Amino acid sequence: MPSKIECIHIVTKMGDRVAGKLGSEIAAWLAARGVSVQVQEHRQDSGGSAVQEPCRPDMALVLGGDGTLLSVARKFMPTGIPLLGINVGHLGFLAKADVGDWPARLEKLLELGLDVDERLALHCEVLREGQIVHQSAAINDVVVSRGPMARLIRLRLFCEGELVAALRADGVIVSSPTGSTAYAISAGGPLIHPALEVMGVTAICAFMGNLRSLVIPADLTMDILVEEVWGDVFLTEDGQQGQRLVAGDLVRVTKAKQGLRLVHLDGVGYFTTLQDKGFTR
Repeated sequence: MPSKIECIHIVTKMGDRVAGKLGSEIAAWLAARGVSVQVQEHRQDSGGSAVQEPCRPDMALVLGGDGTLLSVARKFMPTGIPLLGINVGHLGFLAKADVGDWPARLEKLLELGLDVDERLALHCEVLREGQIVHQSAAINDVVVSRGPMARLIRLRLFCEGELVAALRADGVIVSSPTGSTAYAISAGGPLIHPALEVMGVTAICAFMGNLRSLVIPADLTMDILVEEVWGDVFLTEDGQQGQRLVAGDLVRVTKAKQGLRLVHLDGVGYFTTLQDKGFTR
């Protein structure tokens, strides 16, 4: 059942004057309606708790584009606090509200209460000689790809220890349903409804097209073995966090223990969003 909203945390895009001004405007609007408000500029390198005292927020408003929302979401996921994006960027696929309609959206939320959509997220580890040398969460995707030199990389993919494919390619993408509308669809991957508990696996420009896109249950483990390296090879999560890989590295992708929680807005459905953002026209 929807729950009453008493405290909201507002996170604004770092260095963005429009987002900063909008954050102050929304904070004043909420305070006039008896809602406790915290406002914070997002900093990717900031440590410590994702939220501040004096109250634990019922939800967080993220003012920025999809990049800001993804970065904030990775920090907020362990708290379980649901997020609502207000698009101050370009495409804004994950954002449910825009600069022009936030008063109506928030008014309805305060009236009807908080309802939340749960979405699957990914966990990624890099194993080097059997030791974990890197680990992180990803909302959209985990990507293993070549560097600036136009040389294919040789990879082996395993699912639950079973060989899926040996391929030469520019790389491979493991995406969540949320991330299926990001890099994966540009590489020929399928659109995946966000309610599904699955992962998409898509090769990037595979030589001779020897791996079709796969959709596998999220409870399975997908391993990507870097067999040979003739140039730079990188791991990126959500297109933001980077890690250089070497031959013999194993990238392991699993379902994250804590998923992404997004505030649900009536009338903003998945297929409506696909049409609004130009995916199904």
